Amino acid sequence: MSSGIKNPCLSLALNRLNAPGAANLAIWVLKAPYPGGMVHHDSVWPQTLTRRWLAWQEMFALGSSPHIPIKAYDNQSSRDYLSDSDLPSSEHATSYSGRLMQNLGIDLWSWLFQGPIQNAFERSRGIASGQNKLLRLRLEIRDPNFIPLPWEIMQPMAGKPAISLAQQLLFSRTTSDVEPLESFKPKNQALNILLVLGQNEAQSSNSAVRLQLEQEAQALGNVLKAGGINASNDIWLAPVACHVEKLLQP
Repeated sequence: MSSGIKNPCLSLALNRLNAPGAANLAIWVLKAPYPGGMVHHDSVWPQTLTRRWLAWQEMFALGSSPHIPIKAYDNQSSRDYLSDSDLPSSEHATSYSGRLMQNLGIDLWSWLFQGPIQNAFERSRGIASGQNKLLRLRLEIRDPNFIPLPWEIMQPMAGKPAISLAQQLLFSRTTSDVEPLESFKPKNQALNILLVLGQNEAQSSNSAVRLQLEQEAQALGNVLKAGGINASNDIWLAPVACHVEKLLQP
């Protein structure tokens, strides 16, 4: 299948609702490969998912404080981590860590793809398949409390690959919760360059083949000291302090 930039795209966004109830969230479609695909779905974050996430952190996040996406669930019942008997058995994952990862991925998938979101995903995937292309699936997480969750391990069921490994999907996620870039401020730093110049062969009397080493060194130094536009991608390269020393090879 083709993986070019013309692939159909389904873009989703996830954010907390301002409605009463700390666990209320909204999932909506920002972009769909068909008309009328911008649907939304309101959902409640289940406490069982918080428990699975805490169990995941107990297993894999060594030495760090546990992260709880919904502070209302920060109580003792949420912190009662899952035991081995709490996880369903599976022929695809026999160890506790394997079943923990698998069930967390299935629960994340089941929570995200519900109702109209599930329908939009299936229809978009069908359109991509009909065009013999991959479906580009983007997830924008606008609530920073849900960024640490491992959305890349989502899977529809046991035995199916994680969404980040699915052959018919190009999955990526992003966030709008980013700090603006600081303006460029030159620092008291300099780039020190040592140019080692060779010598023309003494026996060479043909001036046409003699290298103009001094002129080339001067030109190279001027280029390094100057800023300008990178012609390949129109990016401004800010000048920095540059000290060029020339050493004549003995």
